[in-house]
Amino acid sequence: MADARERARISLALEQDDRREDHLPRSVGHAATLMLDAAVKGWITGLEDEARPVVRRAREWLEDSVARGEDFGDPPEYFALIRAHALAIACWMDGAPADRWFRETFRRRAKRFGAHHDELADYVRDCLAAGEHAAGAAAYRERVGPPPADANDVHTPLELAAWLCARRTVPRDEWVACGERVIRAPLADWLRHGQGIDAAAWLKVALADSPPAEALRRARELLERGDCPNALAGVLLESLGDPIDVDLFAGFLAAVGAAVSDDAGPSFLVASFEDRFPLVVPIAPADVTSGLDDAVRAAIEAEPAPLPELLDAIAAAARGRIVNTAGEPLLLRDITAHDPEDVGGDLAEDDWRDRIAGLVMVGRLRLAELAPLALEVEIPPCSVGLREDDRRVLLALREMAAARAAGRPFERPVHPDPALAAARAAVLQDLEAVLDDAGLPGPDSPAYVLRAIMDPDAVRGCARVPPEWRRWL
Repeated sequence: MADARERARISLALEQDDRREDHLPRSVGHAATLMLDAAVKGWITGLEDEARPVVRRAREWLEDSVARGEDFGDPPEYFALIRAHALAIACWMDGAPADRWFRETFRRRAKRFGAHHDELADYVRDCLAAGEHAAGAAAYRERVGPPPADANDVHTPLELAAWLCARRTVPRDEWVACGERVIRAPLADWLRHGQGIDAAAWLKVALADSPPAEALRRARELLERGDCPNALAGVLLESLGDPIDVDLFAGFLAAVGAAVSDDAGPSFLVASFEDRFPLVVPIAPADVTSGLDDAVRAAIEAEPAPLPELLDAIAAAARGRIVNTAGEPLLLRDITAHDPEDVGGDLAEDDWRDRIAGLVMVGRLRLAELAPLALEVEIPPCSVGLREDDRRVLLALREMAAARAAGRPFERPVHPDPALAAARAAVLQDLEAVLDDAGLPGPDSPAYVLRAIMDPDAVRGCARVPPEWRRWL
């Protein structure tokens, strides 16, 4: 925030010195929009006194551009929309009547919208700002589906605007709480990418038409809180890095579930995605704790909060960072806590072993059509009764089975430590034997977990069964 403030201070000083006569007549409006963008950034970073006169100048220049009928771009209808939108925000920030320009922005956006469906979020937002609630709700319903029914279903700025258009009347406290939650993540990106005017427009929507000074001050607080996430979100980012592998994310949720486990509480954490099946992680004490478990527990004890608030903090920190096994981004919607009946039966009895056995068969039979699905098979967290070494074996199995099914070579990891490289090679040799149907690993193999999964009767009577396995074996 300090760096952003200094950059904004320089920009505002330049805008203060900018003279209208230095611009061609047809470019004054364009210069004013850049000036207003700088003012929004400056005000949000804490330079309200420096930003106010720049907002006033931007409004005056834009009004002059409109009065002279200035055409400052091609296509002219698009740049007329940009100017109307900027003038609405400039009037709002300067305390001048702005309703006329919010309605003009909606009118011009509506003319473009039929041919530019990618502007749905801006269109629904502008409908809300102009009081055209029915039009905003109808556009969302036509192109997406029913608007969100309540605040818990709202996860994006578009969904926020659609929800408000459909509901029309929402208690202010509920509106602001939902708006702050939704606006916090994209706010920094808008400001970083020269979309300060859009950021101000969404702040006006998200914060229930708060006065501009209050809305922009609150934006600064949200950004500062983003610089210092709560302790649990900090553990997530420090432990898993960026991007976050979805399997590691499942393990983190399992650690959270172990830290908050309570006989009277819910039974599962469910992370929902736009583009893959959910992660369902049991809330249960860890049989063996790791450093991650200790760090998660310490973070929760340092900043106690209700479970929904903790899950929202995790989701906010993880959103936009999670990737699948191919490194492709996954769109996280939310993380919620559920009882068994809420998620389709007793998931404690969900036999993840069947999925692993199916993975073996996909690789053994080289089922090419199932290779993409094999890569998406969920490797369960340690909380189901696995050790970290077991999970690493199952992760390697997934990669090898998918490679065989797809008919491509398996990329063997390389390690500079000869002893570790030899241990890895031995595990991979055992996995190859499983996929070749040449035998299951013995008790001395790190891949022994596969024998326990594929032939549990042969393992149950063994004296060397790890205590963690007793939960399911």
